[in-house]
Amino acid sequence: MKVMREARQALTPKTPDEWERNYLEYTYPGLRAEMSRVRLTDYSEAYPTEPGRPEQQEQPGQPAHGQRQANAQADWQQRWQPHYFEDYLPSYNSLAWTFGFTDRFIWPWNHEFVSKADFDEFYQRYGFEPASTGEVAAYGQTQTPTPSMTHSAYRHEGPDGQYWESKLGAYMRIQHPHEKNLCGPAPAFGEVLGYYARGLEAPDVHRLTEEYMRALPFTDEETRRLASYRTDGPQAADFEERYDQWRQTWFEPGTAPSANPWTRRQSRQFDDLVSMGPAALPYLMWQLTYPGEFFALQAVEEIAGPEAVVYYPPSDPQAMTGEQGRAAATVRRWLAGR
Repeated sequence: MKVMREARQALTPKTPDEWERNYLEYTYPGLRAEMSRVRLTDYSEAYPTEPGRPEQQEQPGQPAHGQRQANAQADWQQRWQPHYFEDYLPSYNSLAWTFGFTDRFIWPWNHEFVSKADFDEFYQRYGFEPASTGEVAAYGQTQTPTPSMTHSAYRHEGPDGQYWESKLGAYMRIQHPHEKNLCGPAPAFGEVLGYYARGLEAPDVHRLTEEYMRALPFTDEETRRLASYRTDGPQAADFEERYDQWRQTWFEPGTAPSANPWTRRQSRQFDDLVSMGPAALPYLMWQLTYPGEFFALQAVEEIAGPEAVVYYPPSDPQAMTGEQGRAAATVRRWLAGR
């Protein structure tokens, strides 16, 4: 518990300048421009109220259009306006933050829709038991054709009482006064479907994964081999253009707050990239050598199939190395097969 608390305190920026530094120091080229488009204050994305849209026509008994727009704006601001902006590092998500990690994006499931039972199994494996209340709140969308878990928040005790903290997918980390501040239809996270309380016998997950994390960086020889499979020329330029177009979608308002890497497949740009087929794999493997490019795993799996990527079940401690751990293992598997 002490390690988790110290990790959070050490990474809590105190001034807007520190937020900006966190924001700029991340390794994505052009991240500042991309992230500036993701500030969730444009309520029109979630509440379309333009006159003339069929679903927005005036109906008897409804407030006038202008009042509905004002109500929508107030609702959007109340739901999403964080009380305290923290950092913008896309390298970790909500599950990682409930364990105090900021260097890994944890989502240890190889399917698009994740059940509450999946969450229960994962949190129990690492010392959190389902409870009527607890340090972790688990969110899920239940009003969708296929219900699925979406998010976790962590509860703190502060000088002014309890508050909650959430890392919004690849977007910012915020503090909010109540766990239900983030409930609602997408791009919010659904409903709070349960809580987890930390048990007395919970393992030290930082120490548990220390050795695995130290083994992630690639050697000079591995890097040299990977570079040898890439070629310059029209194919490389074509890949770069398609990949950059897809990468921009990772930070769009409907995608950035998602903790589930699978959601990065849901775009025309993704389809355009994977249409390159196996020719894209050497370039994707090269991208995966950068810690921030782990979403490229989604393209690798779509092109080469599930057997081409490494998955660790939630019961395996290596699952706690996150997408970054899977990326490194996937690249090494690919190299071993060549």
